Amino acid sequence: MNCWCRNMSKTIFNRLMKLSLSVLLMSVLVLGTVHFSLIQHYINNAKTQQVQNEVTRVKELTSFLLDNYSHSNYMFYQININKIATSNQCGIIVSDNSGNILANSENINGFYGGKLDVKPFSDIITGKKENASTVINKPGTGERLLAVSTAMSINGGTGFVAMLFDMPVVNSDTYTMIILLLISVGISAVFSLVLSYFLSKNISKPIKELSESVKEIGKGNFVKIGLSSGVSELDELGNAFDIMAGELEKQEKSRASFLANVSHDLRTPMTTISGFVQGILDDTIPKEKEKEYLKVVLSETHRLSDLISCFIDASKYDAGEIKLNITETDINEMLKNAVMQFEPHISQKQLAVNYDLDSRITGVLADQQAISRVVINLIDNAVKFSKECGTLWISTQLSGNKVYVKIENTGEEISGEDLKYIWDRFYKTDKSRLRDKKGVGLGLYIVKNIIVQHGEKITVTSENNITSFTFSLQNNT
Repeated sequence: MNCWCRNMSKTIFNRLMKLSLSVLLMSVLVLGTVHFSLIQHYINNAKTQQVQNEVTRVKELTSFLLDNYSHSNYMFYQININKIATSNQCGIIVSDNSGNILANSENINGFYGGKLDVKPFSDIITGKKENASTVINKPGTGERLLAVSTAMSINGGTGFVAMLFDMPVVNSDTYTMIILLLISVGISAVFSLVLSYFLSKNISKPIKELSESVKEIGKGNFVKIGLSSGVSELDELGNAFDIMAGELEKQEKSRASFLANVSHDLRTPMTTISGFVQGILDDTIPKEKEKEYLKVVLSETHRLSDLISCFIDASKYDAGEIKLNITETDINEMLKNAVMQFEPHISQKQLAVNYDLDSRITGVLADQQAISRVVINLIDNAVKFSKECGTLWISTQLSGNKVYVKIENTGEEISGEDLKYIWDRFYKTDKSRLRDKKGVGLGLYIVKNIIVQHGEKITVTSENNITSFTFSLQNNT
C-alpha cells in the first residue's frame, strides 16, 4: 500500500494537481495581500475624506457659536454636534491649545474630565498641519481611538476640533470588504481546482495511453494510438509516436525480410559448395569433371565474399566510417567504361544504348571509387530490369556548378509503394519486379549514402514504363 501511494505521488496527474494547488495558493496569498492593502488604503482615504468634511462642518458650527454666542445658539449647536456624532458613530471634542475641552458631544460626557492630552495634536497646535489623523487612548479603558482633527482659531490661539472613532468602527468597512474578498477567492479557488482537475486529467490520460503503447511496442506490437487530446503539443507527440511506430514496424518487416533473404542467399552457395566438395571427396563426381565443378565452387565463394563485403560496407556507412577521397574525375568516361563492363548482358538482352553526354563537362569533384560504385550499381539495375530489346539512356548535363547524371531504362515500372522505400536497407523490389534474385537490398542504400556523403542528391522516377535515376555532383570549375 505504501509503495502504491509513493507511485501515485509520482504520477503526472498528482504532480500537475500539486503544481496547480501551489500556484493557486501563491496567487491567493499575493493577490490577497495586494487587494487587502489596496482596499484598506482606499477605505481609509474614503473614510478620512468623509470624516474631514464632517470635522469641517463642526468647525464651522463652532466658529459661528463663538462669534454669535447665545443660549439658543448653544442649544442649536449642541443638538447638531450630537446628531453628527451619532450619525458617524463617533465622539466630538472642541479644545484650545492647552487641552481645555470647550465643547463635546454628549456621548463622551465625563470621559476626559474637561482636560485633554494635547501631545497627539501637537502638529495641529503648532501649525505644522491644518488637518491630521492620529491614534489616542481612551481614558480609563485604554482603548485605541482614531482622532481626525482640524485646526481652528479659539480665543486668539490655535485650537482644534477632533472626531474620535472606535477602531472596530473604523475597520468595519475593511472587514466587510475582506469577507467579500475571501468569498470571491473561495469561489474562484473551487472553480480553479475543478478546472485544474479536468485539465490535469486531459494531459495525464494521453500520456498514460502513450506509455501503454510504448509497452506494447516493447512486446513487438507496433500499435498506433491516434492521439487526440486537444493539447497541440501532446497531439504532435502522439503523431510523432505513430510515425515512429510505423517506421519501427517497417524496419522490423525489413529486418525479417533481410534475415530470410540473407539466410537463403547464404544457404544456397554454401549448399552448392558443400555438395560439390563432398561429391569430389566421395568420388561421386568423375575426375574429368572435377575442374568444372571446382569453378562453380570458386564462383560461389566469390558470391559469398561479395555478399559479406556488402554487409560490411553497409555497416561502415551506418557508423560513418567511410572517408571520401575527393579528386577530379571524368564522369563521362566513367559512364562509358561502366557500360562496357555489362556489354555481354546488354548483347544478350539486345538492348539499345543511347548516350547524351554534355561535352562542356571536363570533370567532377568526387571520390572516384565511390562514384564508380554508384554508376555500376545503377547501370547494373538498369540492365537487369530492362525488357528484352529495350533501351538504356545514359546522359549528363551541366547546370551552373552542378553536373546531373541520369541513367534510364525501359521496363516494368516500380510501384509507388516501392518507390517510398527503395533507399531503405534490405528493401528489395522482388515483390513487384521478381527479377533480382541475387541482391540483399543494400545496393541502393549504399548508393544513397555515397551521394549524400558527397553533399549531393539522388532521385528516382518510374512512369510510362521508363525508370530514371538522377544524381548530382559538383562541377570541377
